[in-house]
Amino acid sequence: MLETAPIKSIFTLKGFAAARQTNSIRYILVILLYILVALAFTWPLALHLTDHTGGSLTYDRDQNLWTLWWAKQALSNFHVTPYFTNFLYYPDGVSLYLFPTNLVAGIISLPLQALFGLVASFNLLYFLGVVGGAWGIYCLVWYLTRDNIAAFIAGLIFVFAPWQNPASELNQLNIVQFQWLAFFTLWVVKYLDWLFPGRAAGRLALPLEQILQDRRKYQWHYGTLAALFLVFIAFTDQYHLLFALFILAWLSLAPFVRLLIKKNWQELGINLFKLVLLAVPVGVAFFPVLLGFIRDARSKAFLDTGNNQISGMDAWSLISPWGVSSHGKVLQLERFHFPDPAYYYSVGWWVILGVAGIGVWKMRAARTWGYLALLTAVLALGNNLIISNWDTSILLFGPIFSQIPLLNVMHYAWRWLLMASLGLAVSYGYGLAWLRQKLASEVGPVEPFSFKKRNFAQVKIVVLPLLIGAGLAGLQPFPTAWQQWEVPAEPPVFSKNVMTASGALLELPFNEQNWDKADNMRYQTSHNRPIIAGYMARQSLIDYSASPFAFFFEEYPVAAKDVIQVTPEGVKSLLSYYHFAYIVLYKDTLTGTRQDYFRQVIEQSLGPVKTACTYEDSRSLVCPVTPPQNPVPFLALSRGWYGPEAENGGQRWLRGQEGFMGLFIPATGTYRLNFEGAAYLTARSLVVEVDGQTQAQATIQPNRQLYSLELKLTEGNHIMRLYSPEQPDRPSNNGTPTDTRTLTLLFSKVQLVKSEIQVSN
Repeated sequence: MLETAPIKSIFTLKGFAAARQTNSIRYILVILLYILVALAFTWPLALHLTDHTGGSLTYDRDQNLWTLWWAKQALSNFHVTPYFTNFLYYPDGVSLYLFPTNLVAGIISLPLQALFGLVASFNLLYFLGVVGGAWGIYCLVWYLTRDNIAAFIAGLIFVFAPWQNPASELNQLNIVQFQWLAFFTLWVVKYLDWLFPGRAAGRLALPLEQILQDRRKYQWHYGTLAALFLVFIAFTDQYHLLFALFILAWLSLAPFVRLLIKKNWQELGINLFKLVLLAVPVGVAFFPVLLGFIRDARSKAFLDTGNNQISGMDAWSLISPWGVSSHGKVLQLERFHFPDPAYYYSVGWWVILGVAGIGVWKMRAARTWGYLALLTAVLALGNNLIISNWDTSILLFGPIFSQIPLLNVMHYAWRWLLMASLGLAVSYGYGLAWLRQKLASEVGPVEPFSFKKRNFAQVKIVVLPLLIGAGLAGLQPFPTAWQQWEVPAEPPVFSKNVMTASGALLELPFNEQNWDKADNMRYQTSHNRPIIAGYMARQSLIDYSASPFAFFFEEYPVAAKDVIQVTPEGVKSLLSYYHFAYIVLYKDTLTGTRQDYFRQVIEQSLGPVKTACTYEDSRSLVCPVTPPQNPVPFLALSRGWYGPEAENGGQRWLRGQEGFMGLFIPATGTYRLNFEGAAYLTARSLVVEVDGQTQAQATIQPNRQLYSLELKLTEGNHIMRLYSPEQPDRPSNNGTPTDTRTLTLLFSKVQLVKSEIQVSN
């Protein structure tokens, strides 16, 4: 047992008061040291808390900034659930149960945002996660070993191990909130010790009578703390909740198996019941969120909610994270501004692994933690065992996890490295504590002219600091170049009070990739207006291309002559109905040709840019949306059409048997769909569906004619399908060899008008 004798004295009133004072001073000093290390490892971030963050992945940084902002908006301003927002994917909104909502950090950030701003709050929460996580592991390892130095370094290993690099490097604030998991593990260990008297008696070197006397009090104390921190974990990140439940089961396994072997059914049942009680508070508080999580995971409304393949990592990068080749290296790092840290940087990491191995080898209590590190490191390898780019084709656990409900939403297998880092840190603490105790017991006092004793003293003085220093050198300061940490300044338009009317923003370019919407979310934290789409952890499958908003897609055909003629009155009717106040074009990332295209879109939407827009600088063009006096329906082409043909003022063929249009209706009523139509070769049927319901049918003749079909429509957006049930034919089968299109129906001059307007045939 390592330095346990002083513990006996704390169970007297005087001894407890003295120990408490000593512990308070010790904890304050440890926390201050961790703060200094965190500042040093991230320097000069502390000097730039308001305009830089530590990490180079801008998409996830902007997403996490938005998360803190939305928590403030939902809880403080709108008093709504933070698990749904209509500020993204406007006007429908989107569920956030599969999103890294990180509610606990959002609540903590409320006063921080008020005092320091959003970016500074992000950084302060990062430091809270790192310092708090290190302190939690320090408390755990000190409790297990009573060795301050071993506990202190174990805390650093947990938060700064290279295995933890992805979370920091990717700016994933929800993952970097290490503190709740660290302290949950501490309280669970203490709770289990007092559930099983033999563990507490051995750990604390107390008489069994003393343990039994205080057993209920400490069970309530540590059980309540463990349950509370489990609630914090649940409302921080679903990965952390999974890991917390995993470690609870892992640490409970051995003592329950012993009771099972002894057939002590009463003790087994009572302790199992008490263990389940830990999950009751989180079960009650988190149950609605869990239901939403399950519903969204099964809804098929989001991309990648059931992964057939879990991304793994190269096994060699676990052992030598600084030296694997660029293709197999999980850590693409720049340490101390050297572009390619090579194998000699891994020496320190090997020392950490070696000391942890000594702990597992020499100390039985360390084996639970060592096996935890080994198992979760293997889980992090994903589907196949890959060693330095060599795919061995040996199947691992990834395919199994991809088939387990709820676990199959795990994006990346390397998330398990968080648990591996925890197990490794505790194993290292045991190993270093054993080495320090072993050398201390062998050295003894140094006698004059005693060569043997002097050698032992030199071993103690030289070897231990060397091991500790090498281990610290294997840890992970921030890996990227400083210039990549900067949070770019927002477009000046948001700070110049240009947009004074209330309402949403329609931002161009419109149909960017999911991750390209991250900067729009960061801009939203400044302008506080709803926007279309957003950067989601799992991309929402809301399909704007099937709605009238398809008109704003970059590939939409802005043709002078087409089957539909877009008018400013129609676009303004759509936008004003949904309370869009401005169209904003971000020019700084666009070529001149693309800028010209979007200017055409704006002119078709609002009128000439010179008169319709009110502000322009090198980065932005801002155009207000003025509601039309008489709102009118609006049609936009969607999928299922061949390209425009200039004949007869603009015409298009269906691509095969069906074509879609996005449809906006300003008011519920009866409308008429007017168009000129022709069938290919022979008369064909036309079925008009709106939102999947048949509204009208007609027979279209081969010769071009004018048609008018009555539709009963409700206000808002709809999807209209024009469908011909007869099989299409090809011009290449009928005398035009080069034309291989599949044709059924031709449309031109399509209009949707109120039914009072009659069209003569």
